[in-house]
Amino acid sequence: MQKHILFLITLLSAVLLNAQNTQSVQDWQIKLHEGHPNEYFFTQADLVFEGSFIKIVATYNPEGGNKSCDNYAISAYKVYNLYKGDRALTRGDTVYLVSKGVILGYENVDISRYDISPMIPRIFQENDIPCSVHRYTPSVFFFSVSDLPDYGPSVEYPSDKKYKFLLNVESRLFTCENYTAGLNNLIFDNREDFYTYMRQFEGYTVPIARVK
Repeated sequence: MQKHILFLITLLSAVLLNAQNTQSVQDWQIKLHEGHPNEYFFTQADLVFEGSFIKIVATYNPEGGNKSCDNYAISAYKVYNLYKGDRALTRGDTVYLVSKGVILGYENVDISRYDISPMIPRIFQENDIPCSVHRYTPSVFFFSVSDLPDYGPSVEYPSDKKYKFLLNVESRLFTCENYTAGLNNLIFDNREDFYTYMRQFEGYTVPIARVK
């Protein structure tokens, strides 16, 4: 009898621990993505593409002050596959993104030398996906047209349309080996399943095969 009771207690503890872990992951995802479901990113983004971060190309303060909280940066991203948005973009083109909250003076600096250690995203850890990523790991990004203050026309960076993250830099899908994973525990272990998922949304062009 005691053995049965101990077994039941152990089983119940395991169930409760798993429930707590599941809830913890869900709470983390809600906090990270502000409660938005995966569909939000695919329907609300103005530009969805697979690509990679290149570098910060300019930093500025539109008010001319020196408070770090008022600083902005323009970062360059390379396009590999365009899924939604500006049809003029092709493989190898550069997209410029505006973000707030940077240290001025990083323009034209290859910041990979300051942060080159690989990391394992939590979604990979929780699902035993054998991949690590770094700043330049290809990802599927979700951008919206930027309404952030600009620093004016630039001959060196002539993009006539700049973007911002639809939500934040972590709201993306990492493409690592055969996996495409991210957002709210959205995981595809092959490319065709990912393309099939995208086909349900309007405005998407899905390639037959991945372009590397």
